[in-house]
Amino acid sequence: MIERCLNYRRIKTLIEWPLVLSSKVIYLIQSEKGIDEGVWTFEPAGNGVKGHADIGHLGRGKKAIAGAKAAIEWIFKNTGAEFIGASISRENKKACFIASWAGMKIINADDNKRHFKITRR
Repeated sequence: MIERCLNYRRIKTLIEWPLVLSSKVIYLIQSEKGIDEGVWTFEPAGNGVKGHADIGHLGRGKKAIAGAKAAIEWIFKNTGAEFIGASISRENKKACFIASWAGMKIINADDNKRHFKITRR
């Protein structure tokens, strides 16, 4: 299940990077049976959003792919974003795999990162 979360204490327990307190940032919690599995974070980027994820061990694998698809659907249904972008380290092969399986396409790549994008259908 994906749900928007405004409880910053709950979010902070799930992420490893500094928490951004802003009404412009969207935090979506991935959970199952009341257990939080991770956070999908979206920040404004032009007429779209840039996504980040921090998924714990309980939400990995097929659950992460389902969570990514649900988060993408939520963003396009509930915001005016025309696209979702993500920059993922080449070394993070699992995250690149999840982005691809969720429908994102590689639009650019350099020595360190792959840049993914999906547009509103």
